[in-house]
Amino acid sequence: MAEDGVMFEGSSSSSREQMAEDGVMFEGSSSESSDVPCGCQWERESAGSSMDIATFEADADVANRIESAGSFATFEADADVANRIAGVNPVPDSTSSLVTAFRAGVFMVEFLQQTFGAEKLRESLLNHANLFSSHCSGIGSPEQACDILQAALTATLGWPKRWQSVSACEINKACCAILEQKLPSDCCINRNIFDAFPGWDSSLGPSPTVLERWTALCSAWRPDIKLPCAAHGGLCKQRRSNLNVTGSPCQPWSKAGRKQKTSDVRFNVTLAYLCWIWCTKPVVALHENVLGFHKNIIPELIGSLYKVIDLHIQPSDAGFVFVGRPRHFAIIVRKDVEITRNMLTVLQEASKYIKEKVGFPRVSACMVATAEECLLCENKARLKRGLGPLTVASSDWSYLLTTKQVGYLRDYHKLWEEQNAKKGAVSNFPPDLLMNLSQDPNVRPAMFQHLPTMRASGGILWSPSMKRWLLDRECALAMGWPVLQATASAAGVPMDSFDYKTSQLGNSMHVFAAMLALAVALGCTRMQVEHRPA
Repeated sequence: MAEDGVMFEGSSSSSREQMAEDGVMFEGSSSESSDVPCGCQWERESAGSSMDIATFEADADVANRIESAGSFATFEADADVANRIAGVNPVPDSTSSLVTAFRAGVFMVEFLQQTFGAEKLRESLLNHANLFSSHCSGIGSPEQACDILQAALTATLGWPKRWQSVSACEINKACCAILEQKLPSDCCINRNIFDAFPGWDSSLGPSPTVLERWTALCSAWRPDIKLPCAAHGGLCKQRRSNLNVTGSPCQPWSKAGRKQKTSDVRFNVTLAYLCWIWCTKPVVALHENVLGFHKNIIPELIGSLYKVIDLHIQPSDAGFVFVGRPRHFAIIVRKDVEITRNMLTVLQEASKYIKEKVGFPRVSACMVATAEECLLCENKARLKRGLGPLTVASSDWSYLLTTKQVGYLRDYHKLWEEQNAKKGAVSNFPPDLLMNLSQDPNVRPAMFQHLPTMRASGGILWSPSMKRWLLDRECALAMGWPVLQATASAAGVPMDSFDYKTSQLGNSMHVFAAMLALAVALGCTRMQVEHRPA
């Protein structure tokens, strides 16, 4: 490896004690403490970034997220919830374009069939019996993406489902509880990626280089030891997989994470993940991070065994044009696998096809909460403030905002009026305008007719036209989770009735961005002739 200033920067201690001081959660730590946002593995930032939450910028450095994902949607939708949403709460006309966006998996398969031809597509890894795994698994975005892609292959091409989720890895207890309900019963949920590397850092000095850490990890890996499994309540053998999707910690590469790069202790998770790839040799792996991720790291470490194709993918590429969340996807393909097409070209052409099919859904399409749901949310907020419950939801929730949030809202209003005065426009608030009340608009103005980037630290996204914030379920809808029966039917999967928190959503991949990355990666690759399915 070349000593290029990226790969060999000094690193802080990799001990658990140091990581705990940096806010990293380990098994046995509580995710319920009031000062710990409910998120996913390795999500915590340093203590000084409490109010700097979300902003929609093309520079993904600001989009400080650690994806954690992992699980197939094998759960059954709650019938009462499904009936209530489908019957009492029909999808409004404004949401119809968003429902169409949930058909992006079908549109993608249609595009691949038209572009590649049925015979060539059948030879691709889309038609391979894939054993799927993930690390930093969180609430399960990649497996949900797999489920949607498989459903599209079945609906469009009549292919049977041949992919099986065999393992996930997640350290946060709240996320593990969700995964336990989602994943197949025979799928393992490991709690800590470092469990497979016992004592790896015991002989390292206080500031080991990347090469020293990499060598220590590869030397410490133990494929024969059993790992703690949250799903089965004991120790389970390590499961082999040939397809993996992981989003490693992004704080080392983001502005909000102070851009400590390889010296950030959380970078060790990325090293452990790449070491796992090196040792287990999956056929294809997808690694997701912010655009600031140093893409030369992966080929420097495992380039002798793998080809790496770098793609920039955002939700708009899959039809979710109102969501700003650009991400770097490294498509990691074992060298004995054939790459049949230029993945970037396929991505660009597929995105164009999908957008033409979907149209232009807007932020307001996600604002689907019923009066009952709004009342429940408002009363929860009132309870926290020592107020009694209401019987009918109020039309203005600004009285529930903190003093700081009220000040931010006042500044947002002033900025909005000034901007419109310069344009000679009326200062009415459009239904698609959102204001992030977790950051100072005078420092980072962020009023966009898009969904501001959500992060693991949560935050309030305020709609001035509706005079309330977006509910967690509405944020989940924007992030590609099929929480409405209509969207689930469009995607061909069961309705997702889990109660995700905004902090968990902010710590996850966009479901349809992950789906698109998977479709491109598997559609453009095939095994050698002797390994192809009949």
